[in-house]
Amino acid sequence: MAPGNNPHVVSQLRQLIYYHLDCNLTRNALFFAGRLTAYEPRSSEAAYLLSLCYLKLGQLSAALKRDSPGLLLYLCTGMFGAGEIPGRRSSAGKEQGTMGGQKWLG
Repeated sequence: MAPGNNPHVVSQLRQLIYYHLDCNLTRNALFFAGRLTAYEPRSSEAAYLLSLCYLKLGQLSAALKRDSPGLLLYLCTGMFGAGEIPGRRSSAGKEQGTMGGQKWLG
């Protein structure tokens, strides 16, 4: 099967990235984000997650090289609390992250 054709692999990688980001295991999340980007090179969410990992590790220049519009919004607003990931759903199914008191739709 060619890369990018198995939605279960993509779903599992995304879940692992969000889990590791939630647990502040950013280097692990960066590893999985790199794998997701290699598996889906044209995915904007994969580029965003990879950029977010670089940003959380303090590697701003590497993060900006990824050209992720979602990351640019994240950097410019500065309205997200520590530990919140925009567009990430909690286990209860509610949207995390707000912008100006309103739900942010990612």
